[in-house]
Amino acid sequence: MIAKKYNWILLDLDDTLFDYSKTEFYSLQKLCEEFFGKFNEEIYKSYGTINRKYWTAFQKDEIKIDDVKVGRFKEFADVNFPDIKTDSQILSERFIDFLSESTILLDGAIDFLDFLIDNNFKPSVITNGIRRNQLSRLKLSGTAKYFEHVIISEEVGFAKPRKEYFDYAKSKINFENERTLIIGDNIDTDIKLGQMHEVDTCWFNIIEKENHSDIKPTYEVKSFDELKSLLLKA
Repeated sequence: MIAKKYNWILLDLDDTLFDYSKTEFYSLQKLCEEFFGKFNEEIYKSYGTINRKYWTAFQKDEIKIDDVKVGRFKEFADVNFPDIKTDSQILSERFIDFLSESTILLDGAIDFLDFLIDNNFKPSVITNGIRRNQLSRLKLSGTAKYFEHVIISEEVGFAKPRKEYFDYAKSKINFENERTLIIGDNIDTDIKLGQMHEVDTCWFNIIEKENHSDIKPTYEVKSFDELKSLLLKA
């Protein structure tokens, strides 16, 4: 048993435990081949730009989650396949079907979750995502059993780093700020959430991005091994 600084571990999912880049790519490929008969890197990049725009607006509380789910596909189809008539609601649901079936975890994720449980940490999920997709992947991947709570922005009605999201998570998990570590890959959501609410953060930066913002994590790691070492020493 280790004497540890942190008790509660709040983990992001996408690109922190799940390899979301691969999941998104393969899911969009399946969608485009089924409905449009065409897919390439340019189409994928177009989707990424549109998708980020909608999620950013949701995080700022400018639009609702249903606007994200449907609106991004209306714009995506209009931009990339203007001559093909489609129903953006159907596109959205089919895409979520494909996402929900994907269980691509980052290498070392299960070993890290075992480490948390073996050392009596209390892990919970904090994610900006769609309920059906996130719960399905947790179940199918066998990782749902590791988490005491799963806090999903679609259920909350607000996204990280909004105060409403933080307050909801705290009311459900009942964590103590000074004994909690937020771990995630996104500076603007995960790390900003901790900065705004005085909770320590760890930037899980496995692709070694540069941080040009004024949002500074408490720690930065580039692998699960570094993360385990940090938690043992903190």
